[in-house]
Amino acid sequence: MFIEQIKYKKTIIFSLLTLGLLILTFNNQKKEETLIENNNSSKITQNNYIENVNYSYEDPSGNLYTVSAVKGEFDIENSQIIFMTDVSANLLMTNGTNLKINSDYGKYNISNNDTIFSKNVIIEYIDNKILANYLDFSLSRNNLIISKDVIFENKKNKLEADIIEIDIISKMIKVLMHNQSEKVKINIKN
Repeated sequence: MFIEQIKYKKTIIFSLLTLGLLILTFNNQKKEETLIENNNSSKITQNNYIENVNYSYEDPSGNLYTVSAVKGEFDIENSQIIFMTDVSANLLMTNGTNLKINSDYGKYNISNNDTIFSKNVIIEYIDNKILANYLDFSLSRNNLIISKDVIFENKKNKLEADIIEIDIISKMIKVLMHNQSEKVKINIKN
């Protein structure tokens, strides 16, 4: 019953999104025709762009995931993928814990809510902050894989590594280096 409700909600969201895209497409075509009449040397094709992108999802456990962006562009080959700019995300867990994510760019999969964040990724979790350039946040796998110039900081420690993996359910954290001969750098603050 609950799974059917989720599928029903996804169907409604997808239908509304499709309707919104049709409206945007129609409005952009009108604007494009007007602009072409005014200036024959320029042509604007923004039919798959949207502004103020917002998605939210509640998993079966009651955790709420929201992602928003200033601008989004649907993948021409896969309408389930949207490329985003100036991205913010929030995972509010049932225990009250809040995970905040910001990045310059993102790639959101509408069908499974998985999100890839890239460039200037900032993750805030309790009193911890993680900086990186790439984050694969997967609700379907229940984990985060953080990589590319990873720095983990809190009041007591600073850690530099190649990869940090976090299991959303168990809260287990793995800190890894690509080259096993290299060591994770840890600085303990006084």
